[in-house]
Amino acid sequence: MESIFEKLENTSKDFKDTTFKLIANQILSCWQTGAFKNQETLSKECFVSNSIITKFSKGLGYSGYRELLFELKREYNHYSFKNENFDEFKFENFIYSLGEWIKENSNFIKKISKNLINVKFVKIYSSYQSRLASKYLFELLLMLGKVTVIIEQEYSLLGNPIADENSLVNILILAGRDNDTLIRKFNNDVNKNSNCYLITTSRQVQKMENSFQETLLIDFEFDNSSFFYRNIALELLFLEIFHQIM
Repeated sequence: MESIFEKLENTSKDFKDTTFKLIANQILSCWQTGAFKNQETLSKECFVSNSIITKFSKGLGYSGYRELLFELKREYNHYSFKNENFDEFKFENFIYSLGEWIKENSNFIKKISKNLINVKFVKIYSSYQSRLASKYLFELLLMLGKVTVIIEQEYSLLGNPIADENSLVNILILAGRDNDTLIRKFNNDVNKNSNCYLITTSRQVQKMENSFQETLLIDFEFDNSSFFYRNIALELLFLEIFHQIM
């Protein structure tokens, strides 16, 4: 299921309806600063009538602008740093929470490590938000002698040298927004019977229809959907997998 932010981003890129594109861009611009305009103010800023704002809201699947605004605020609070955990944030607590998260996912780590030991090839399908951690995993796997490929949307690092599906592990890492292209590519590329592991969030997991050997949720205590914290968490996870294989 698309988040409201994803719906707005997709609409902001639409060249068919410039009015809706303008409204989406205006809402996104305000969203970044936590400013939520009422319908009358938004209509004036976009030089449209209130009825156009209502039509825009219904086009995104909401009963009207009031419901859209409610969902917008709810999603902003989810992505915002302003939550109870971060009010008392300390670095040592953050690191401790990552250690606990890794322990809780020991079953996933053991299974993927065992599988990686027995294969030669690895494909990493990486969302944009997880790109740094994915490249770190790429380097670790190279050190282990694995032929590894990173695929980011339409981009593939080191091409696609993998031919033997029986000696292949696919790792799909979904975090952040705007992953539809990557998901389509994964679904088109991957055989349903392949060895596949999913690392994702509770929001993104709803988009997946494939079956996976194991799924790991990015749900450590201080996760606030931030690129910075998630990449640290993922790199520590991958380091633990590396040590399991070593």
